[in-house]
Amino acid sequence: MRFFTLKNFAILSIATILYLTGCSNTAQANNVVKTVSNGALTFELEFEDKLQLENGRVLRWSEALQQPYIDAANQWLTALVGVDGREEHTIHMSISVHEMACCNGFAGPDSEIQIGDYEIPTSGSLTIGNHTYEQGFDQVEFKANIRHEMGHILGIGSYTEAFTEYSKEYKGNVLKVPNSMAAKQYNAIYGNTYQYVPISDDGGHLYDYVQQEDKKRVLDNGRVLPPLTKEFMANGVSFGAVTLGVLDDIGYEVSYSGAERYKP
Repeated sequence: MRFFTLKNFAILSIATILYLTGCSNTAQANNVVKTVSNGALTFELEFEDKLQLENGRVLRWSEALQQPYIDAANQWLTALVGVDGREEHTIHMSISVHEMACCNGFAGPDSEIQIGDYEIPTSGSLTIGNHTYEQGFDQVEFKANIRHEMGHILGIGSYTEAFTEYSKEYKGNVLKVPNSMAAKQYNAIYGNTYQYVPISDDGGHLYDYVQQEDKKRVLDNGRVLPPLTKEFMANGVSFGAVTLGVLDDIGYEVSYSGAERYKP
């Protein structure tokens, strides 16, 4: 459903105040930049001049068309409350909408800095397929897709690569981080006692053989490794704690109170 890209609500317990500013002078000609921040971590959302829709239709980025991306940034910034070892950090995200036959969207980081043991993005690009703007496209999936693509800019599928290894025990890729917070969240939700969280066969998502093309993993004890079907950094729509745990493992400061709870 998505290419390297592809509800319950928990009240945020930390005093994180998100704010939105207007257009920025850093925009290129005819582009609009909106800034969303929690004080420690800032997303600069640069909207390309026009949306290239199907049948040759072209739209400019109205406030209404920008809003789903602003909402997604706000949700991310209720959970990602900072970067380890850095008081303030800004990530610039270039956003465009174009024809896309392969998938609903794709994204990834364009530049980064090294902070301790981790690479943290300073910029990235996000492209959404214009078919997702057509009448009848599921709006829950549309919004999840935007969050998903932002997750790739943040490092899932790129900066997680340095920590991803093939495990004979788990019959596939895992995020091999000592005392992994992602594994802790995986175990808490799924009733596991695993040391690592499984990563997809393509290395860019959480493991899921239900809605992705991952191979079903049957362990030596005969148990099936539970797929992370509902997590939005697999191919689901839930803003789940396992996804947040992955980012916790690769250098972000995370609050789990904003995660959407779900049953496997």
